[in-house]
Amino acid sequence: MIKDRNGGYSANTTKSPQLIEITLGKYTKPEHKSAARMLGYVLTLGTNSAWWQFATLVGIRLSHEERAALAFMTLNALDNDDAIIVADTALGRFPRSKVD
Repeated sequence: MIKDRNGGYSANTTKSPQLIEITLGKYTKPEHKSAARMLGYVLTLGTNSAWWQFATLVGIRLSHEERAALAFMTLNALDNDDAIIVADTALGRFPRSKVD
């Protein structure tokens, strides 16, 4: 039995979110913490300069596989047309027009 926040007891033996967070923080790689912290700053600032600095930091701190996974999942968060435009722009190609 575990004592809950209200002073009662629960048979739930899963770890609390706070305990999981503390445990994850203990084992999180410093380069991952740095990239996550920088992402928070960039989202708050929202400037082109901040986004380019983030790209530089991610290029240094994350592995090729981690950067690829981040790009892949971010593109998957967009609808198909926007994902194509973003990918084409990132690769230096002109985005396809929607008239084609």
